[in-house]
Amino acid sequence: MKSLMDFITDFGDQAVLLPLIVVTGGGFAASGWRRGAYAWLIGISATYLVTLLLKLTLLDCSGTDAGTISSPSGHTAAAAIVYGTLLGIACRVLTRRISLILLPAAVVGSIIGISRVLLGVHSVAEVSLGAAVGIVGAWGTLLAAGDPPPGLRRRRIAAASLLLLVLLHGMRFPAEAAIRALQSEWPVSFCR
Repeated sequence: MKSLMDFITDFGDQAVLLPLIVVTGGGFAASGWRRGAYAWLIGISATYLVTLLLKLTLLDCSGTDAGTISSPSGHTAAAAIVYGTLLGIACRVLTRRISLILLPAAVVGSIIGISRVLLGVHSVAEVSLGAAVGIVGAWGTLLAAGDPPPGLRRRRIAAASLLLLVLLHGMRFPAEAAIRALQSEWPVSFCR
């Protein structure tokens, strides 16, 4: 069971997602979808920033009465916005209803979140907060991006994305250690 959860959770690791973000944004720009590329990069950056700020301000909460959320799940937030936005763009071909377009972000956030809980890395509250941040980020990104142009090189972008997933899956970036080091210098905390 643990190896299956590790396999699932690795899809949300920054070692996989950061290169995927760059390649996808470049693919959008190269296809002439500048609005989509800007929305993608800004929306994902904003989601990462909100997640980082929440992590920094809540990290001191472990072991306190407020300790149910001491580190919102970055894996969950990042996976929800990255995969959720990509699948949401694909769903735009089928429907314009934003609730259906956001369904992939919720599903991906749930899958990665469950793996994080089962691995004992996060609580249900922490993955729920991460999922909420990622879903809101996907919603804002999809609204800002608008409709993809007919000339969008979907197959090439999908092929490059899949190749990156195959090549990078299983690699891990020590983001949490870097955040903990930064947190010692961070002046704001909800629990200090």
